[in-house]
Amino acid sequence: PSAPTGLTLKKAVRFANPDTVSRPKFARLFRGADAQWYAVCSYLDGSSSAVSIVSMGADASNTQLVKSFTSTQVAYGDSLETAQVAGQWWLFVKRSAGTTGVAIFDVSSAAGASEVAFIAGQASDLYVDQDSARLYILAATSPRTIKVVDIANPAAPVVRSTITLLAGIYSWIGGDGNVVVAAKGR
Repeated sequence: PSAPTGLTLKKAVRFANPDTVSRPKFARLFRGADAQWYAVCSYLDGSSSAVSIVSMGADASNTQLVKSFTSTQVAYGDSLETAQVAGQWWLFVKRSAGTTGVAIFDVSSAAGASEVAFIAGQASDLYVDQDSARLYILAATSPRTIKVVDIANPAAPVVRSTITLLAGIYSWIGGDGNVVVAAKGR
């Protein structure tokens, strides 16, 4: 309700798409098994998309690209989330072209990040509730649905239920393990 006080900017870091040098559309943080912090960024530049993992260094003063997934490899970059499940960090990326769906990456080794699971289907949005180990996927096609996915073991996700929504345009999804909400526009 009131403005935060006592905040000081320690470091500003600029990330660029390794293909086109543009700024990221999405960026999230995660902690590697080496206890270092990493930023994962997604980019959309017309027909080009990419996801990059960048080492932040001890104080974000020495950022380095450690892994990149480019549009020539796979069509990533539309939306992403990071979450800590079962004591480990995971990356969830929406594929918006080619084989559409949500890809799950093991990022315990940032430089060796690899896709370990895939949930097919056109997704409009995704949300990860790390407390309940659930992934919610809002479908992009009609009928509009929400897939509720158990990610207690993210490498072996299990679709637990599918919720059919009323007709309309939905743009956002969220939840807390007990309640799932989809924002509906006109």
